[in-house]
Amino acid sequence: LRKRNVTTKNLGIQQGLGSAVPADATVVAVIGPATAFLAEEVQSLIGFYERGGALLLALDPGVELGLGPLLAVLGVEYGEGTVLHERYHLRRDGGVTDRILIGTSRYGSHPTVATTAKYKGQSSLLLPHSGFLKRKAGGESNTQVVVLPMAGSWVDLDADAEKDDGEPVEIEALAVATTRGKGETQGRAVVVADSDFLADGILVNSANLQFTLDVEAWLARDDTTQLRATSPEVDPPLVHTRDEDVAWFWITVAGAPLLIFGVGMTFVGRRRRRRGPKGQTGGSR
Repeated sequence: LRKRNVTTKNLGIQQGLGSAVPADATVVAVIGPATAFLAEEVQSLIGFYERGGALLLALDPGVELGLGPLLAVLGVEYGEGTVLHERYHLRRDGGVTDRILIGTSRYGSHPTVATTAKYKGQSSLLLPHSGFLKRKAGGESNTQVVVLPMAGSWVDLDADAEKDDGEPVEIEALAVATTRGKGETQGRAVVVADSDFLADGILVNSANLQFTLDVEAWLARDDTTQLRATSPEVDPPLVHTRDEDVAWFWITVAGAPLLIFGVGMTFVGRRRRRRGPKGQTGGSR
């Protein structure tokens, strides 16, 4: 953000959020709040958006924040539970709890993911503790899905990291973008169902960095700027299933020696055939 000449300031009840968002604010970011907002703060954020301001909301599951009225204005609802996947996730300790560290390469059609989607074969967007979002019809905001979960994801309602009967498998969105109005007074917002996609250890992932840059550019109305994140040396890899790990183990332990043994036997057999019976070499006599 500093390289893009963006200046950041803290904003809270003591900085005037209880009455109105300061006039010099271009984008207000709400990143992983852990305590509920006051009603006055929520109304300030609503007024800021309706006057043409821009919001980034990165929220976590299982936290009651009192942001329901703001989300309703944005045309979105935060679902109950955490999104998991049996295969597309990071590896932490090799147990089932790793399933919460999900990644995805499924995107909608929107400027906030245009560059990330173009390079989706190189890196997955990581959301290591994500809830999910649902669009609500009937409001004045135009809400678009920008990040979707991988097929096979499900919502864990009882925190056992297992896919149980009755737990939802149809998940609409992990992130959405909304607009209200037109022109310079158009309100813009991006809501992500996870704040950990911005964590230090995750933001080194090129897809997360690219997504963050494009979100900031779109919210700040810097739509003409083509930003390309510099790929880090190593992206956190998505792990495969435990069965795949076992398969690779046996391929390494047993497959390689068998291959070498087979090549050796083939070489010895060819030498014996060339030498002929009783050590004689082939050819006419």
